[in-house]
Amino acid sequence: MDNGRWPTQAEGLTALVRRPADAVNWRPGGYLDTPEVPRDPWGRDFIYELSPSSGRPFVIKSLGADGMPGGDGYNADLSAPPVRGSPVLYDPPIEATENTHP
Repeated sequence: MDNGRWPTQAEGLTALVRRPADAVNWRPGGYLDTPEVPRDPWGRDFIYELSPSSGRPFVIKSLGADGMPGGDGYNADLSAPPVRGSPVLYDPPIEATENTHP
């Protein structure tokens, strides 16, 4: 948000490591600790979507192991933030600790 907007879909996540042409307040060196945008665990580019149906400004997703929309298990789509209706792959239990207050 240094430039008052999210990257466009055309710029995608590359705008985090390479300065967009109209960026006036882009952080020197970019916004990641690496010179390239990381790939998903299956070696494919992450998908960056603006104004998705999730109601959030953007979603970053992977199409899972099979690289196809939908799927179950390892083939399920993954997104951050989660899109409504997506499967929850891990929901850690909430454990009481000494600092937990009623």
